[in-house]
Amino acid sequence: GYLVNCFYRMRRFARSTERQTIGEQERQAMNFPIQSAVADAMNMALGYLYWYRFEQDDPSLWYDIVLQVHDAVVLECPAYCLD
Repeated sequence: GYLVNCFYRMRRFARSTERQTIGEQERQAMNFPIQSAVADAMNMALGYLYWYRFEQDDPSLWYDIVLQVHDAVVLECPAYCLD
C-alpha cells in the first residue's frame, strides 16, 4: 500500500512476506507522516522567507538563505540588519 501526508506527499511500500522487511516498513510507516509533514512545512516556509525580502519596501532588510538543516535555517545578513 501507500501513505499520504497532509501536504499530499505519497510514500509507497512494496508488498513483502519477509518478517524483517515488514517490520522495517511498519517503522517507516509510523515515522512518515510526521517527518514528511515537517519537511513539507519547512519547504513552504523557506519559499515564504525567500520571497518576503522582495515583497518588503525596506532596503535595510537584506539576507541570504545559506543553509537548511532539518528544522533550522541559517541566514546571512549584514550587522545593521539584525534589528
